[in-house]
Amino acid sequence: MLSDAELVTLAVMSTLLGYISERRWLRYARVELAGMFPYLPLQPG
Repeated sequence: MLSDAELVTLAVMSTLLGYISERRWLRYARVELAGMFPYLPLQPG
């Protein structure tokens, strides 16, 4: 489960990196950020 701090960090990172689509952001995060965030939701929402 994501902590509040992890959730806020992911939201800020997605905005700073210019991701508009949450689905694309999660796909990117699963590949590139898996070591920093061991749990990521499987689908947007």
